[in-house]
Amino acid sequence: MNYVWGDKPELVPLNPQIIEVTHLQGYTRVKMQINVENSGISQWDLMPFYLLIPDTPRANPCPTVIVHHQHNGRFEFGKMEPCGIAGDPRQAIAVDLVQRGYVVACPDALCFGERQIPFGEKYTGMLMFMLNRTLNFKYIWDISRLIDYLVTRPDVNASRIGIMGHSLGGQMAVWCAVYDSRIKVVLSNCGIGKIEGNNSVIEEGTFQNYAFYLPGIMKLNLKMQEIIGLIGNRSIFLSAGTEDMGLPINGVAEIHNWLQEKYTYYGHSGNIVTLRFVGRHSLPTDVKLRMYSFLDQEL
Repeated sequence: MNYVWGDKPELVPLNPQIIEVTHLQGYTRVKMQINVENSGISQWDLMPFYLLIPDTPRANPCPTVIVHHQHNGRFEFGKMEPCGIAGDPRQAIAVDLVQRGYVVACPDALCFGERQIPFGEKYTGMLMFMLNRTLNFKYIWDISRLIDYLVTRPDVNASRIGIMGHSLGGQMAVWCAVYDSRIKVVLSNCGIGKIEGNNSVIEEGTFQNYAFYLPGIMKLNLKMQEIIGLIGNRSIFLSAGTEDMGLPINGVAEIHNWLQEKYTYYGHSGNIVTLRFVGRHSLPTDVKLRMYSFLDQEL
């Protein structure tokens, strides 16, 4: 994985800053930013995020969830969509979670929200390759740096951190947990698919976001289920639509079945849910509620 992820940035002081505080019904939304690297490009180096703090937390210190926004080609939304400020109200996951008593963090991934790049995601992804880096690991790195900040807060329980997302968010929820073992619960909807072979993304020719592509991953014969298996026995909820044209469902089923088998073999069958719902690339309300229940149980 270190080979295909490419070079990693050097650690820099986080220098957290509060930009804005907004009091809302039942919670406070704090706009912040941290330093994540020192490339000399402001969008790469500074990561803005919203921190949602419940008036009545589930516990003190509180379990905390990172919500990674979706892609959907809406680069202008970023962190605002899960916070219910813009975009699809059905994607306002962070609002749902803070109202359930969780502390919630919603960052802008590079190329989205306040981190939009003049030449866009394609330019950024290709530039990363030329620097022996990947957009996949850039997203992972930034989330890991966000966790570095969260665990310093007295209101955050550092041993109870989860991550949730749909689409790009679901993809990166899995990848971030593979890299950072401080993530204890993963909730991923419409985020993972088989890389190559029968019923795969490559066979079907469905183009994914630029964080999907990792140099050498096929040469090394790395399988998606084995990569997800690096999460070990931590709690994971994976869901996918049977009519999702971007992620062939039979390939997704192979991944689900492999993981279910391994979790059962090692005595952790209660820590995994794999769900395939009738529908397209979406996050249906009933699936979302099941994810919330799983989160309440596991985190």
